[in-house]
Amino acid sequence: MKKADGFLKKKFRTTGEADIIALTKLAATLQQKKMVKPENIENDGDIWLARALDLFGNRWKLRIINGLMKGPKRFTALRKQITGINEKVLTENLRSLECDGFINREYYAEIPPRVEYSLNGLGASLRGVIGEMEKWSVTYLRPVCEVEK
Repeated sequence: MKKADGFLKKKFRTTGEADIIALTKLAATLQQKKMVKPENIENDGDIWLARALDLFGNRWKLRIINGLMKGPKRFTALRKQITGINEKVLTENLRSLECDGFINREYYAEIPPRVEYSLNGLGASLRGVIGEMEKWSVTYLRPVCEVEK
Protein backbone atom coordinates (compact mmCIF):
# COMPACT_ATOMS: atom_id res chain seq x y z
CA MET A 1 0.00 0.00 0.00
CA LYS A 2 2.94 2.35 0.58
CA LYS A 3 3.80 2.22 -3.12
CA ALA A 4 0.23 3.18 -3.97
CA ASP A 5 0.26 6.05 -1.43
CA GLY A 6 3.48 7.44 -2.88
CA PHE A 7 2.15 7.11 -6.41
CA LEU A 8 -1.10 8.89 -5.51
CA LYS A 9 0.70 11.78 -3.83
CA LYS A 10 3.08 12.19 -6.78
CA LYS A 11 0.47 11.70 -9.50
CA PHE A 12 -2.27 13.98 -8.17
CA ARG A 13 -0.07 16.45 -6.28
CA THR A 14 -2.77 16.89 -3.69
CA THR A 15 -2.08 19.00 -0.67
CA GLY A 16 -5.26 18.32 1.27
CA GLU A 17 -5.18 15.55 3.82
CA ALA A 18 -8.77 14.60 2.96
CA ASP A 19 -7.85 14.15 -0.72
CA ILE A 20 -4.91 11.90 0.16
CA ILE A 21 -7.16 9.81 2.43
CA ALA A 22 -9.85 9.54 -0.29
CA LEU A 23 -7.31 8.50 -2.92
CA THR A 24 -5.77 5.98 -0.52
CA LYS A 25 -9.25 4.50 0.14
CA LEU A 26 -9.82 4.22 -3.59
CA ALA A 27 -6.46 2.49 -4.12
CA ALA A 28 -7.27 0.06 -1.29
CA THR A 29 -10.68 -0.67 -2.81
CA LEU A 30 -9.16 -1.33 -6.21
CA GLN A 31 -6.60 -3.68 -4.69
CA GLN A 32 -9.18 -5.44 -2.52
CA LYS A 33 -11.46 -6.05 -5.49
CA LYS A 34 -8.42 -7.43 -7.34
CA MET A 35 -8.86 -4.69 -9.92
CA VAL A 36 -5.25 -3.54 -9.64
CA LYS A 37 -2.04 -5.09 -8.36
CA PRO A 38 0.23 -2.75 -6.40
CA GLU A 39 3.23 -3.57 -8.59
CA ASN A 40 1.34 -2.59 -11.77
CA ILE A 41 -0.32 0.56 -10.46
CA GLU A 42 1.58 2.85 -12.86
CA ASN A 43 1.76 0.69 -16.00
CA ASP A 44 -1.62 -0.90 -16.50
CA GLY A 45 -2.37 0.75 -19.84
CA ASP A 46 -5.89 1.01 -21.21
CA ILE A 47 -7.59 -1.30 -18.71
CA TRP A 48 -7.97 1.71 -16.41
CA LEU A 49 -11.18 2.52 -18.26
CA ALA A 50 -12.54 -0.94 -17.45
CA ARG A 51 -11.58 -0.45 -13.82
CA ALA A 52 -13.28 2.94 -13.67
CA LEU A 53 -16.40 1.42 -15.21
CA ASP A 54 -16.31 -1.33 -12.58
CA LEU A 55 -16.42 1.33 -9.87
CA PHE A 56 -19.43 2.98 -11.50
CA GLY A 57 -20.89 -0.18 -12.94
CA ASN A 58 -24.48 0.50 -12.02
CA ARG A 59 -26.90 3.13 -13.14
CA TRP A 60 -27.07 4.99 -9.83
CA LYS A 61 -23.59 5.99 -8.68
CA LEU A 62 -22.91 8.69 -11.25
CA ARG A 63 -26.44 10.03 -10.75
CA ILE A 64 -25.81 10.23 -6.99
CA ILE A 65 -22.51 12.05 -7.55
CA ASN A 66 -24.25 14.38 -9.99
CA GLY A 67 -26.92 15.03 -7.36
CA LEU A 68 -24.24 16.09 -4.89
CA MET A 69 -22.48 18.44 -7.33
CA LYS A 70 -24.49 21.47 -6.15
CA GLY A 71 -23.68 20.90 -2.50
CA PRO A 72 -24.33 18.66 0.49
CA LYS A 73 -27.68 16.91 0.64
CA ARG A 74 -29.59 14.80 3.09
CA PHE A 75 -30.77 11.30 2.25
CA THR A 76 -34.39 12.29 1.59
CA ALA A 77 -33.39 15.16 -0.71
CA LEU A 78 -31.22 12.80 -2.76
CA ARG A 79 -33.99 10.21 -2.97
CA LYS A 80 -36.45 12.82 -4.24
CA GLN A 81 -33.95 14.19 -6.75
CA ILE A 82 -33.01 10.81 -8.27
CA THR A 83 -36.10 9.49 -10.00
CA GLY A 84 -36.75 5.77 -9.65
CA ILE A 85 -34.29 4.93 -6.88
CA ASN A 86 -35.56 3.23 -3.75
CA GLU A 87 -34.22 3.61 -0.20
CA LYS A 88 -32.35 0.30 -0.14
CA VAL A 89 -30.51 0.93 -3.40
CA LEU A 90 -29.68 4.52 -2.43
CA THR A 91 -28.33 3.37 0.93
CA GLU A 92 -26.16 0.65 -0.65
CA ASN A 93 -24.75 3.02 -3.25
CA LEU A 94 -24.07 5.80 -0.74
CA ARG A 95 -22.17 3.33 1.46
CA SER A 96 -20.22 2.07 -1.53
CA LEU A 97 -19.31 5.59 -2.68
CA GLU A 98 -18.22 6.49 0.85
CA CYS A 99 -16.15 3.32 1.15
CA ASP A 100 -14.51 4.00 -2.23
CA GLY A 101 -13.62 7.52 -1.10
CA PHE A 102 -15.83 9.61 -3.41
CA ILE A 103 -18.21 11.12 -0.86
CA ASN A 104 -18.21 12.17 2.77
CA ARG A 105 -20.92 11.28 5.27
CA GLU A 106 -21.40 13.81 8.04
CA TYR A 107 -23.41 12.72 11.08
CA TYR A 108 -24.87 15.42 13.32
CA ALA A 109 -25.75 14.32 16.85
CA GLU A 110 -28.97 16.28 17.09
CA ILE A 111 -32.53 15.43 17.94
CA PRO A 112 -33.64 14.11 15.51
CA PRO A 113 -30.30 12.87 14.17
CA ARG A 114 -29.28 14.23 10.79
CA VAL A 115 -26.87 12.94 8.13
CA GLU A 116 -25.56 14.91 5.17
CA TYR A 117 -23.66 13.59 2.19
CA SER A 118 -21.19 15.70 0.23
CA LEU A 119 -18.53 15.24 -2.40
CA ASN A 120 -14.91 15.30 -1.39
CA GLY A 121 -12.04 16.23 -3.72
CA LEU A 122 -12.03 12.88 -5.47
CA GLY A 123 -15.79 12.94 -6.07
CA ALA A 124 -15.65 16.55 -7.27
CA SER A 125 -12.95 15.57 -9.77
CA LEU A 126 -15.71 13.77 -11.70
CA ARG A 127 -17.47 17.08 -12.41
CA GLY A 128 -15.90 17.38 -15.87
CA VAL A 129 -16.61 13.76 -16.76
CA ILE A 130 -20.27 14.00 -15.79
CA GLY A 131 -20.60 17.36 -17.55
CA GLU A 132 -19.22 15.90 -20.77
CA MET A 133 -21.55 12.90 -20.49
CA GLU A 134 -24.50 15.28 -20.12
CA LYS A 135 -23.41 17.27 -23.20
CA TRP A 136 -22.96 14.08 -25.19
CA SER A 137 -26.36 12.73 -24.18
CA VAL A 138 -28.12 15.97 -25.11
CA THR A 139 -26.31 16.13 -28.45
CA TYR A 140 -26.64 12.50 -29.50
CA LEU A 141 -29.37 10.87 -27.46
CA ARG A 142 -32.01 13.58 -27.74
CA PRO A 143 -32.28 13.18 -31.55
CA VAL A 144 -32.52 9.39 -31.14
CA CYS A 145 -35.33 9.77 -28.60
CA GLU A 146 -37.18 12.22 -30.86
CA VAL A 147 -36.99 9.78 -33.79
CA GLU A 148 -38.36 6.98 -31.61
CA LYS A 149 -41.47 9.03 -30.80
